[in-house]
Amino acid sequence: MDAIEAIKGRRSVRRYLSDSVPREIIEDIVDCGRLAPSARNDQPWEFVVV
Repeated sequence: MDAIEAIKGRRSVRRYLSDSVPREIIEDIVDCGRLAPSARNDQPWEFVVV
């Protein structure tokens, strides 16, 4: 999926499953967020996993 398809296919989710998310997937998601660019390379990240 390219960026345009992702933007056009975006939707809001209001119903969630009570299934647990595997730790490996959570770590991958946090890593992706950590690698995102920031102004002046400040990297002001704070992640809260609930």
